[in-house]
Amino acid sequence: MSDRAQILARVRQQLGRAEDAPLAAPPPPVPQLGRAEPRSEAALLQQFGERLQAVGGHLHDGRADGGRAVLERLLQQHQPAAVLHSDAPSVLALVQSLPGTPWLPSTALRSAQFAAELGITSAQGAIADTGTLVLDFGVE
Repeated sequence: MSDRAQILARVRQQLGRAEDAPLAAPPPPVPQLGRAEPRSEAALLQQFGERLQAVGGHLHDGRADGGRAVLERLLQQHQPAAVLHSDAPSVLALVQSLPGTPWLPSTALRSAQFAAELGITSAQGAIADTGTLVLDFGVE
């Protein structure tokens, strides 16, 4: 008996299978992400929101005005003591446009960052099929 045959015989023995047992059917193919047909921006945004919600996230669409109205609504609703913000240019524009907000920069102490009740950042992209955000931390 070859080395290969001996190894396979030991594996079968450990699995409790007879040498002449039929092989199990292969698993079904993994579905590919994405679709061949184009989807509308509204459909993609809806799907992303559903996937994000499935993991406890909330989608707030601020494309109309750079996020200002959404952020104002969230600030009014939650009235946070501290709002952590990234240093992305689009976020810094929001920070400057709402001077009365208790902003906490991303350079603050880590303990203060974790204590912040609200956070705002930007994303470079989003994957609707998985609910994944693409973030660039600009680590140098």
